[in-house]
Amino acid sequence: MKRFLLFLPILMISLSSLAQPEPGIASLNFGDAIHIDDVSIEFVELISDSRCPEGVNCIRAGEAIVLVAIYRNGKFSHNKELVFHASGAVNQSAMQLFNSDYLNIHGLALYPYPKGLTKIVDQEYQLELQVN
Repeated sequence: MKRFLLFLPILMISLSSLAQPEPGIASLNFGDAIHIDDVSIEFVELISDSRCPEGVNCIRAGEAIVLVAIYRNGKFSHNKELVFHASGAVNQSAMQLFNSDYLNIHGLALYPYPKGLTKIVDQEYQLELQVN
């Protein structure tokens, strides 16, 4: 019985750590949705991509804007526009898609980055999310 009582706190800590999602990076393709616990994030639309392509001199660095839809328990919650600056600077609060006691989801990056004068087809875009 004493062994069980000594083992119980270790077991409780182990089980509580299993209930928490592992922090990491998730990729979301254009038009797709990702499901994390009771939250779904859908990459709905590429609103614009005016980022200055690699190998091109631009007056302005530009930005890319995407629209995502957030669902909770299968029901629509809200839309959110994410703005990705060509400089790579990220404002964490502006990129927050979902926040709760147990889950945080932020927009992190948008790929691919434009190269030369070749237009990127919408289906090639991929949104990188930070999940913790």
